[in-house]
Amino acid sequence: MKKLIYAVAILLLLTSVASAQETFIGVRQGTSLWLNKSYYSSNAINLYPQRFTWDKQVFLRRNTRGKWSWEAGIKHYKTKDIITTNNLEEPPRQTVVDNHLQADMTVQYDVTYPLTGYFFPVLRDMRTYLGLSIIPVMQFTQNKATGEKGNSFMLMSGLTYTHTIPVGKRFLFSSVLTFRALKGDRQKYNTTDVTVANRNISYHAGIAYKLGE
Repeated sequence: MKKLIYAVAILLLLTSVASAQETFIGVRQGTSLWLNKSYYSSNAINLYPQRFTWDKQVFLRRNTRGKWSWEAGIKHYKTKDIITTNNLEEPPRQTVVDNHLQADMTVQYDVTYPLTGYFFPVLRDMRTYLGLSIIPVMQFTQNKATGEKGNSFMLMSGLTYTHTIPVGKRFLFSSVLTFRALKGDRQKYNTTDVTVANRNISYHAGIAYKLGE
């Protein structure tokens, strides 16, 4: 929770130096399905084990005068694993908790279909964006049974599909569908004899507030 508070403080600091015109600060929540390539085949998605995470994000969005937009955000999610060991000096059943702190940096281009508002008048102000993301992730690990702690880093990249809908003069509803994978991973990501989740599909939605006049 403290990490999320620090993230909000950083984004607020960024907004103090950003131009207020078409600048938004907001929050999103949603879920991610984590996948991994099969250990036996680099061309197959392994169906077990998979996991869902519940993600919380604060973000800063900037719309330019043209068709380009950018976003920067901080996301937090948690995973938990139960491991067993035959080491007599350790508990046979151990809980390992991973807290993930993820930075999303995204460039987006407006691909809104021009006749959307004609066919669906209620959506006349909706905008649609395709984007590319660079995603550094810090993982903080704690073994609840032994008290051991550690951390690791990975760099992911992703594709985003974003919708924004103005709500009044100040608010903006935003939803994002994302596919991301470990950067440079063409086959599988292998740690000893275990293939770990190294790509995911996620959906997040939330509200943003327009800064300035």
